[in-house]
Amino acid sequence: MLLNRLERKRVIRGFYKGFPISLLQVVAGQFYITTYEASKEKLFYNQYTSVQHLLGGFAASTVSQTIMVPVDVISQHQQVLGAQQKMTTVDIKSKNNNVQHLKPKRLNFIGQSIRISQQIVQSEGLKGLYRGYFVSLLTYGTNSAFYWLFYYAYSELIEDILPQTNHWLREPARIASAALCGSTTAIILTNPLDVIRTRYQLQVHNKGENPTAWSTYKSLVSKEGYRGLSRGLNARIIQSSFNSCIILLAYEYIKKISLKKDVSKFSALTGAADF
Repeated sequence: MLLNRLERKRVIRGFYKGFPISLLQVVAGQFYITTYEASKEKLFYNQYTSVQHLLGGFAASTVSQTIMVPVDVISQHQQVLGAQQKMTTVDIKSKNNNVQHLKPKRLNFIGQSIRISQQIVQSEGLKGLYRGYFVSLLTYGTNSAFYWLFYYAYSELIEDILPQTNHWLREPARIASAALCGSTTAIILTNPLDVIRTRYQLQVHNKGENPTAWSTYKSLVSKEGYRGLSRGLNARIIQSSFNSCIILLAYEYIKKISLKKDVSKFSALTGAADF
């Protein structure tokens, strides 16, 4: 009985490997949404609304990925922990091309992250932490651009479809439906890029080796066919759809509350001036 409980606990913990370091996405998310709003107002204000969402989404992702690529690389190595290893990373080749097995000492996630970063830097240099930056930018930047573009497009469409009523559920239903449709569309369009990005970042190589995203793509297609580009599509749609509904509901309502406060302050100031 006790062994079964310990085994279940170990399995459950296995699903969350790399989770703590992924919490840094909260910081990147703050920069993301700030960049999105600021770029629309300051950089792309004279463009069509659809272009504002498209370019604003890509600009926001550029800032976010600059922060998140090293975190993503480390987190991915944690998540592919071998069953026999106590350390949370795959074997990393050393400079002399020998596989270096990391010590089976159990570390907390901070120690694990530091050990992984050190091994990557020793093997590939600092650029190893930014492996796949441009393919990540292409993947997430395109996804972000499509996401905001389709979200507002679906939002306008659903606004016309829903019955005109003052029911309190109408607005959250519109936001959640548009977020779900926009997220699903963006994921379907960019999933092949995400598969290539993940494979490319998880490759282990020496300083003398120089694999590219294109070589990763050719290798994937030759081994698994074009069906390999659809790997993880269902899981990504489920995860992204759930997150999008929550994030967009919070985003829209916080934005409305902020605008109401700004209008109230403006009205108070103009009222005092008229007086």
